[in-house]
Amino acid sequence: MTAQIKELNRELKALHRWFLELERLEAEKTTGNKITPVDFLHLLTGDPDFAWLRPLSALIADMDIFLDEAETITGEDLNRIREDVSSTLHKKESKLKSRYQHHLFHDGEFVLLHAKLNMALKAMTGK
Repeated sequence: MTAQIKELNRELKALHRWFLELERLEAEKTTGNKITPVDFLHLLTGDPDFAWLRPLSALIADMDIFLDEAETITGEDLNRIREDVSSTLHKKESKLKSRYQHHLFHDGEFVLLHAKLNMALKAMTGK
């Protein structure tokens, strides 16, 4: 079960990295200025316009902590983690969901990362 969560965590992190990169590029288009990694980190952590991305980042941090601290992992843990990922990414009427959908329609790499994440989620259910 640990391997399944680690795989999900790995795929979620890959998607998150690309998601952030796409959002940084979008912000550069909007502002007309190059945004350094440090400046983007400040935007992500402090700017209200980027608050919608924080639940996804927090979910990844929570998964890392869980993997570091869990002595045993149960089927109930798998179900909770799977539900947390799904509810974070697909929360109705959220900007996160809206931006996620936008990238699914406009970026091939994002589609591939989304597919890998879905495969990892399905592996956790045995479907």
